[in-house]
Amino acid sequence: MGGAGSGSVSSGSGGGEEGGGEPAAPLCRTPGAAAAATDLLLALVHGCVPNMAALAYLLELMFYSEKSMPLSEWDYMPCVGPRPVAGLVGLKNAGATCYMNSVLQQLYCVRAVRDALLTVQGAATDPNEDFSGEHHIVENNTDNNSDYNVTILKQVQAIFAHLHYSKLQYYVPRGLWAHFRLQGEPVNLREQQDAVEFFMSLVESLDEALKSLGQEQLMAKTMGGTYSDQKICKGCPHRYCKEEPFSVVSLDIRNMSRLQESLEAYVRGELLEGADAYHCDKCNKKVVTVKRLCLNKLPPVLVIQLKRFEYDFEKVCAIKFNDYFEFPRDLDVEPYTAWGLARAEGDATLWEGGEEKTPETHYQLSGIVVHSGQASGGHYYSYVLLRDNGSESGRWVKLDDGDVSECAMHDDEEMKAQCFGGEYMGEVFDPMLKRVLYKRQKRWWNAYMLFYTRKDTIETSNLEQSMRNLTLKESAIPRPIWLSVRRSNIAFSHNQDQFSLEHFNFMKKLCCMRLQVIPGSQNAVWSQEHEEMSMLAVQLATKFLFQVGFHTKKTLRGPAADWHDILCHHLRCSQAVRAWFASELFKHPHRLCDYLLSCPSAEVRLVFMKIIVFLAHFSIKDPPVNNGYGSWCSRDEATSLSDQIICSTRGLADPPYADTHTVRHLPLLFNLFHTYALLGLSERHQLLRLKILDVVLSVCMDDSSSSLVKYQYPESAKIHQVVYVLVRCCDVSSRCQSAGAAEGVQPLPNPYADPPPSSSSAPPLVRPPLSSTAADVLYTRTGTYMKKLTEECCGCEEGIRLVQFLCWEQAEWSRVALAELLWQMAYAYCHELRRHADALTALLLMEDSWHHHRIHNVIKGVSEERPGLLETAARARGHYQKRAYACVKLLVGVMCRAPAAVRAVHASSDARRRWRQLLAWLQDELDRYGTGGYGSYGTWSPPGTSNETSSGYFLERSNSARKTLEKAYQLCPEEEDEEEEARETADGPSGSEPADAASEPADNDPPDDDSGEDDDPPDDHDDANRQARRVVFKRRMRP
Repeated sequence: MGGAGSGSVSSGSGGGEEGGGEPAAPLCRTPGAAAAATDLLLALVHGCVPNMAALAYLLELMFYSEKSMPLSEWDYMPCVGPRPVAGLVGLKNAGATCYMNSVLQQLYCVRAVRDALLTVQGAATDPNEDFSGEHHIVENNTDNNSDYNVTILKQVQAIFAHLHYSKLQYYVPRGLWAHFRLQGEPVNLREQQDAVEFFMSLVESLDEALKSLGQEQLMAKTMGGTYSDQKICKGCPHRYCKEEPFSVVSLDIRNMSRLQESLEAYVRGELLEGADAYHCDKCNKKVVTVKRLCLNKLPPVLVIQLKRFEYDFEKVCAIKFNDYFEFPRDLDVEPYTAWGLARAEGDATLWEGGEEKTPETHYQLSGIVVHSGQASGGHYYSYVLLRDNGSESGRWVKLDDGDVSECAMHDDEEMKAQCFGGEYMGEVFDPMLKRVLYKRQKRWWNAYMLFYTRKDTIETSNLEQSMRNLTLKESAIPRPIWLSVRRSNIAFSHNQDQFSLEHFNFMKKLCCMRLQVIPGSQNAVWSQEHEEMSMLAVQLATKFLFQVGFHTKKTLRGPAADWHDILCHHLRCSQAVRAWFASELFKHPHRLCDYLLSCPSAEVRLVFMKIIVFLAHFSIKDPPVNNGYGSWCSRDEATSLSDQIICSTRGLADPPYADTHTVRHLPLLFNLFHTYALLGLSERHQLLRLKILDVVLSVCMDDSSSSLVKYQYPESAKIHQVVYVLVRCCDVSSRCQSAGAAEGVQPLPNPYADPPPSSSSAPPLVRPPLSSTAADVLYTRTGTYMKKLTEECCGCEEGIRLVQFLCWEQAEWSRVALAELLWQMAYAYCHELRRHADALTALLLMEDSWHHHRIHNVIKGVSEERPGLLETAARARGHYQKRAYACVKLLVGVMCRAPAAVRAVHASSDARRRWRQLLAWLQDELDRYGTGGYGSYGTWSPPGTSNETSSGYFLERSNSARKTLEKAYQLCPEEEDEEEEARETADGPSGSEPADAASEPADNDPPDDDSGEDDDPPDDHDDANRQARRVVFKRRMRP
């Protein structure tokens, strides 16, 4: 496999590094060869415990030894890829260091500079110095300029060595970031600087460092030339020439469109006459003189700056010129040199070239630094012409920080579009016309620095390239830098093998390895040989998953559920394997918190939770392990391995673990307890014995700010599901009392208990009592817990059944539950009414001795602050029609299933009157047509509209609402209703209508104390019409 070669080097890298030899090349680098190698290894270990042990040992030595650091980050994916085949290595951008990268990449591609700098000795002398770029480097604050320059040289050597020999996609130049200074100040990595300023500072530092080491000043030799500052006297034959060095030729581009124009303006000069006339020393008088600057000594690499930036003193800011400016691929600078001007003017005194009468003046474009953006901010990147493909034209490569790609800069149109600036016709979306238009726009990306290589040096380079490649070996590079590059390459190859799909698939298949099991013996205890194979597989899987596998992205690791199946197969039948796996968890207590609460991957958290549940379930009869005791449990409390596991997870609910990062996933811990409790009655009794119910209720009742965060997530209902499962197993009969207790009536058996009471003659099941903590929460702080339960879990089935269990033959719990649910029916939002109505309905249908009392309280109200449903509906029908309808529908549903509710409504004249008014109001709303409704509600609602799911306050005229009204009329006693209708028609309105809608309180505010009924009697004519419609409707409903 691919890792075999690199892994062997990694494990024995010390001797190889000292020897300085090349690392062994992997034999199976391609995916197909690696897959074939892994298949061979799998075949060798199949059914063979010794081979499995040998392979596991080698894998642990390569990837999971004590020296190997486990991954600490989540969703890890190697961010650095391999170096492209026949490609260049990029440079990492620290935020705004593109100006460094573009210049460094240009210098690296100058072969004379690269080869010479890499072979300089004396700068890097510490063999232990880290040049890998993987670790942060402390800034060097030395005041010695010589030491500073040598440090910069050393860091540039490291950069060039990694760009030349590295196997990685890009290199991180942390050393240069930490040590480089611009104008004596450390650079801010998030602040962009000028590329030319960096180039000149870097060139100066490198030459000074070489000078201090006794070396030739390479940068001045390769990129440095001289100006000729000429003064040509017109009134006398005298000429004055002075040479000045340069490394960059800066040319103005304003009001010019070609490079040749800028060079002509550069050497044009100025006439000094009159008061500004030049004083000729030889004539001792002022004469008319031409003063000009031209090129004298030409460097092998000519660097030209196109001055696109300028400071605007009126705007008080820097500005950039994006004007069109073209430059040629081949440039002849003879007309702009001292020799060329002397030749053109026929004046040999202007040329002091000595024996070199005809210097080479032809250059070829070899590099471009482009600036994209504005003066206030932008981005630098480079284009480089490489001559490594054997062709005369070479190939152009774009180097954009860490991205290196070939480009079509050999095409003139492409170069014009990418480097010359100017304007172009581009697509622009017009938001007013809602279409794309073509408009003329500025190209804000254009060339800023040009690198021209003298043609005579190009020919020499091509002839000597093969010889240079032979001589530029690792022996010529400073040893500390070469060792750093080699260590980095070995680590990358090792990392590339470890985090490959082939390796992950191989580990999954290897951990699945097991001996053949006789059919039908899956649950039997395995033999010693089976146990050894499973032990090796689990040990290897544990190290792989917790150090690497669970920390990687899903695209690399695959479905996490596969590992649940693999581990559970080995854990199922071997007590020794279970004990080892649990001991490994106890040895690293942070793992439970990491993989249950901290891990951001929901899939990994769920799979790990299932593994813990499985382990605890199958180890319920296993003896405890020695390292399973700690702050989470004592020896007296935990009597089995399963107890130790449950207690260790119980400790995660303590405040030290419940920080802001883990509290959001705390419901998964309760999901673990809930899943484990569903496995059987013995598991539920175990959880009760280990006080899991106390812990869950304590977390539930904790009102601290950290605990309140978890209730923002829908999974918070899990905490009440755990309470529901565990409380139903407890004996609460001592807290139950029949409504006829005064007559000696015993409370009825609770049908919601787990398991439900049996009618057979079998002995009654012994149920554990409630602990004092649980009893305090459930029966002393009943109102607080009921409020939390209603807000967080009232809509789920477990929450409703928990309320039913606690309210069975329990007057106080029934009163508190009714009061809370009635309040919710009166003030909750319309989209929440359904779940509260379902809970209230379930409570009213409980047929214990308090059945009639609960129905009576719901109709009449528990207290003044908790009015009954009839009053709530009457108050809401004017301004919140859906609330009124929800109350009516709830009562109709209960009356259809509980005759006691029908009798309770008609047993009181006040209740009958209120009920009759509500039905009349509902019929009026359903019969409302035309312009008499509330806006769009004046017509029938579209099919499928529901009052329970639609938004708004007003009633939807749905088929469900009509059926509800029909059922309500069918439940009314007809004879009595007709007598009252006749009496009301003869005597007029009863004056008992609810308050007018305008005087109703706001939706979520409690009603005022004086917001009663009988404020304004309805119109007699409207009331008579309403009564007539009702009679007709009722007669139509009769069979």
